[in-house]
Amino acid sequence: MTPSSATTEGPSWADQAQAWGTLAAVLVALAALIVTIVLAKQDRGRAQEQLEAEREERRRERGQADRELEEERRRTAGEMLRQHHLRVLMEVSEQYARSCAMSNMPQGNEANERLRVLVRLLPDGQAVLIKRRLGLELTALENSRLGDIGQRHGETIPPDPPTGWVHEELRENAEEIITRPALPE
Repeated sequence: MTPSSATTEGPSWADQAQAWGTLAAVLVALAALIVTIVLAKQDRGRAQEQLEAEREERRRERGQADRELEEERRRTAGEMLRQHHLRVLMEVSEQYARSCAMSNMPQGNEANERLRVLVRLLPDGQAVLIKRRLGLELTALENSRLGDIGQRHGETIPPDPPTGWVHEELRENAEEIITRPALPE
């Protein structure tokens, strides 16, 4: 074979095999690259979905925790209000006793004025006999309760009701404060 004849015959079998091998390697590398890209996109999509799901779960948990905290605050505020009303009712009872004891003394007016202030701190419908005794304006609920007390005792309520009636009403008021929900539902 002469050098001029080798050039006309074309590439040798080894050269062709090497070319095909290189082409196959490039195609395999290209396919691997495409698969890698596709898998990476899928992984990123799944990771994004998982991250979003975790964020949503944290938002739900945070919302639930906020609701529970608000409910606890509400219960605490209700209990504090209940305790406040009971303390005021006790003060009203004590001040009423002082007012009765000092009714014929100069300090009686001062005791009545303190009693006027205290009964206004009670919820509507509480200590209506004392409010009537002090000449305070009564609400519709308080007038209704006053009627109920009169019916229970079977007589008209005098302007200065008997002390026993007042103590009975204050006891009922205390039971009502203790048993009712402090804050509306």
